[in-house]
Amino acid sequence: MLRADRLHSSIRLPRRATIVFLALGSASLAVICLTTAFGEYSISVWSVISTLFGHGSRVDNVVIRLFRLPRILECVLVGAALGLSGGVYQALTRNPLASPDIIGVNEGAAVVAVFMILRGSPADLVPIGAFGGAIAVVLIVGALGVRRQFSMYRLILVGIGISSFGGAIIAYLLTLPSSSANFYRLEVAQQWLVGAMSGASWHGVRVLGLALLIITPIVLALSRELDTFQLGDDLSTALGLRSTRLQIVLALLGALLAAVVVSVAGPIGFVAFISPHIARRLARTSSAAALPVAMVVGGLLVLLSDYAAQRIFEPTELPVGIMTVVLGAPYLLFLLYKTERRTGFA
Repeated sequence: MLRADRLHSSIRLPRRATIVFLALGSASLAVICLTTAFGEYSISVWSVISTLFGHGSRVDNVVIRLFRLPRILECVLVGAALGLSGGVYQALTRNPLASPDIIGVNEGAAVVAVFMILRGSPADLVPIGAFGGAIAVVLIVGALGVRRQFSMYRLILVGIGISSFGGAIIAYLLTLPSSSANFYRLEVAQQWLVGAMSGASWHGVRVLGLALLIITPIVLALSRELDTFQLGDDLSTALGLRSTRLQIVLALLGALLAAVVVSVAGPIGFVAFISPHIARRLARTSSAAALPVAMVVGGLLVLLSDYAAQRIFEPTELPVGIMTVVLGAPYLLFLLYKTERRTGFA
């Protein structure tokens, strides 16, 4: 029997979840080495390792440290942040179809980013503007969706409304008459809207790393409470949890992770949705113990998607957001099919 005095901030990883986490972590390291080695300019795996330890040639050092490694690490961190954010929202809503973009984070960032790109703002300022737009939406949704009591359903409804409004603004901005001089900006804006890793840099790696370093321990420390929320609001309250306050904190942390990702790489679809599902299936648990696994799954998914986006139509490079949608959409259909078979609804 659960008791309120036994609820404390900790996480205990089941044996299977730990094994899966370590196995996927090892696979991720192997994929990082391979994707660093092979590309337009191929480098042996041994040369990659030597370069990372400071013993590589000048050419290898430039290719790896200046071009490939920042992009690869940014892919891993983007996927990890989206996996954690998606896992938090699915646990809070008790809805396997939930993800952080349901509250309009992506659209808020996209409105500001597209406006700045089309106006010719400096490229270094676009991520800052996108982050500001995402945070503004989070504050608006919080003000309209959270009143006397936290309600994820009301939050989702407000988020859907704001997302639709933001989508209309983006469509209007993209359809404004433009001269031939603005055609390039329009192309950049359209590419940003589907998510791309072509602008990856060490600055983006540091921003994402810092966000994960701060937010991940807080979320994992609240994992026991997150598990309790899945039992329902009434039982959570009966167990002594301050449901509203903790739910707001967790929803805000998930939204902040999504906002940082969108500001750095643009709105990358389906990763936050699909990663927690894969993690729960592999770890065979629906508890918060699957969150670290979801982070590794997300990182591996984005890394493989970005590598495929670069190589499939080489030398033409696809935005990584297209590849994640190509992978995620069939899984969504499969999930709906399995749900229909299990519930019997047509």
